Amino acid sequence: MMNKVHFLIAAAAFVCFTQTVTAERKATVVTMPATAADEPDGHEYNIYNAQGQLVWRQGDSYRYEYVYNAQGQVVTKNTMSWIWYDMKYRKLNVEDYTYHADGTMATATQIKNIGYSYESKRTLAYTTYDDKGNATAWQYMNAEGKVWYEYKADYTYNAKGQMEKKVVKECDMDYPDVGYYLYEQYEYTYKENGDMESEVKTTYKTDGSVKSTSTQLYTFSDLDAAYAPQNVKAQADGANIVLTWDAVEGATGYVLTFDQQHVVVEGATTYTVKDIMVGSHDFCVQSIVNGEEKNASDIVTALVADPGMKAAQNLVAGTPYTMTEATDNGDRFYYVIPLTWQMPAEHSEIKDIRIYYNSSIYGEVYKSAGSSDATSYELKLDEYDVRAHDAQGDYAEGIDITVKVVLMYGTGEAEASNAVTLNPFAIVNGSDAIGEVATAEPQQADVMYDLTGKRVGHAAKGIFIKNGKKTLR
Repeated sequence: MMNKVHFLIAAAAFVCFTQTVTAERKATVVTMPATAADEPDGHEYNIYNAQGQLVWRQGDSYRYEYVYNAQGQVVTKNTMSWIWYDMKYRKLNVEDYTYHADGTMATATQIKNIGYSYESKRTLAYTTYDDKGNATAWQYMNAEGKVWYEYKADYTYNAKGQMEKKVVKECDMDYPDVGYYLYEQYEYTYKENGDMESEVKTTYKTDGSVKSTSTQLYTFSDLDAAYAPQNVKAQADGANIVLTWDAVEGATGYVLTFDQQHVVVEGATTYTVKDIMVGSHDFCVQSIVNGEEKNASDIVTALVADPGMKAAQNLVAGTPYTMTEATDNGDRFYYVIPLTWQMPAEHSEIKDIRIYYNSSIYGEVYKSAGSSDATSYELKLDEYDVRAHDAQGDYAEGIDITVKVVLMYGTGEAEASNAVTLNPFAIVNGSDAIGEVATAEPQQADVMYDLTGKRVGHAAKGIFIKNGKKTLR
């Protein structure tokens, strides 16, 4: 049970779903690396709801969540990325799908790397289809509507009408004279009863040589709405969550999925998740009947809070200065911001102290203070952190750096301290002063949005919406 990977069979899944399979049989698949030296993607499994629709596809570091329309087509796919230091998932990518009247896919709009400085938006526009509804041509377009890549696909079928091969060719529009070159290929085999037996995927380098090969082997299990556990409840109890559900007739056990866990519970309809991280967590329950994982319950959410998770207070930044350190690769130049803060009274056990700041290159990141009781830290920043770049990629003016201290407890991060904003480059060069000086109590950072509705950080300038009102920075 623990090593199976559940997979939604869709013969027309060229890049993403064209339609949802609603049959009562779903496949389990084991991914086989091409050679012993290849690294497999890790443990994966898929979870289906009472209607037989895929709702979660989960691996070691990600989870895909699917939303359907009344016709059973996928309209939204969320990619949740596991953040190891927070011990919970965050939304990384969102894909929204539209369809033609005949049910074939029209577009798939993707927003990637949500909340990061390199967030991007692109659209797949499907343009041509064969007589079976499979896309034979589609394009990638960026947010400005410029085509990045074009794809073409050829499909081969056996005498029973089953797809035996799919060959995809790509054209990079930055190099249109190169034309279409081999991108990837899929080969399928089937059992006598029509079930898919295997899928071999081969990807290629631009010179036509093989980049990687993997094989997926399939077996099938039956799904039915009656197998989905009902009345699933998740109740927080301190740092624990107690799960309960109704028994399913014929079930010998149940599988609980939450965070990165896939837990088998035998002979009980309750389970306690202990010492879970503070924050929101999603859970679902599947029954085990005849040794197979069946339809999942509805997804339930529980919120864990720790009253002892108090914030650091009175963060103050001293005057930045520069320093040089000798390394094996030569001298390294830094801008240094001296920081001090105070610890809260009567707090839970602190595991780590994190210094969050925004980098010109990487967006918001943090450094560990290296101690659970520190009240000061010298924040060393590279030049690429504190300076913007011009159109040629050369260093330009300095940027505002917003710094916060976050205490890390056993059950997660506390709220941030008050924020301090300063421009280290400008201060070192004598043309700026430290702003947003600390107050006596910890403060939440203001949440602001630009006029398009996109969330922005404190370093941004212009007209924004803050607390429902326009504000000028």
